Amino acid sequence: MSHDALVQLVGEFTATPLAVISGTSAMPTSGPRFMPVCAALFPKPPARAFRPGLQILLAGGSSVPAEILLDRPSGNNAAIKPWLTNMTERERQVLKGVTQGCSNKEIARQMEVAEVTVKLHLRNVFRKMDVKSRAEAAVKAVKSGFG
Repeated sequence: MSHDALVQLVGEFTATPLAVISGTSAMPTSGPRFMPVCAALFPKPPARAFRPGLQILLAGGSSVPAEILLDRPSGNNAAIKPWLTNMTERERQVLKGVTQGCSNKEIARQMEVAEVTVKLHLRNVFRKMDVKSRAEAAVKAVKSGFG
């Protein structure tokens, strides 16, 4: 389906989140073009990556594996990012879970905390990274070499 066709489809169903599922394991190079119109992008996913992404989508969020948005991590991976040094260990654990495509519930289980605690850490992570979504946080983290 073309980008224009997706834009038209989203325009017709404004209250319905749109997910694009690719039939191959690699997204086409136009994958990032779909971001403004799609709530989620999935390459032919393994079950472990698809389920959390779908749960995020159904909860009203967006889910995009970082590797879809990145051709490769930036060459400045060795530099320590100020936002990373300002994070607590728990916030880094939450961010790592986000970069791995885990849901809040899965991160909470791994960390042995309540899901609301993960949400609090995630809000702090977004603020410190100056991002507004899980996808944006994951992309920024992976580009900087985190995760």
